[in-house]
Amino acid sequence: MGAPVIEVRDVAKSFTRPVVHRNTLREHVFAGFSRRATQRFTVLDGVSFDVRQGEALGLMGANGCGKSTLLKIICGIYVPDRGHVVRRAPITPILELGVGWNAELDAVDNIYLIGSVMGLSLAQISGAVTTAREGYGQTEQAGVSAWS
Repeated sequence: MGAPVIEVRDVAKSFTRPVVHRNTLREHVFAGFSRRATQRFTVLDGVSFDVRQGEALGLMGANGCGKSTLLKIICGIYVPDRGHVVRRAPITPILELGVGWNAELDAVDNIYLIGSVMGLSLAQISGAVTTAREGYGQTEQAGVSAWS
């Protein structure tokens, strides 16, 4: 078996956040330019895994547990504090619901649009659409309103 498409090794990431929150403009103005005390918040610590050609990866967890942070590190948006990520294939991050989705197109047309932006051929996209339709028990003529 060949090298993994994505290698994540001992990745760690933390952020700083203020101890005292300023919620209003008044609080910011009266605080002036004084520095706020901060605390370190560790989001990821020692994460390691491989993804091989043809595999899929799912991340599940509570809000704030680091799912999006890990994906942003894998895509190169964030730099890990420790560890490294090796990417041996192009990655197109679509991390927010609706990103790249055109409300004026139907679902299938959006699939073709996003698939082409990701560099897939029309044959690959058509195959994926057919597989999805069959999985949902829909024919080519059926609408896509039930897709989620």
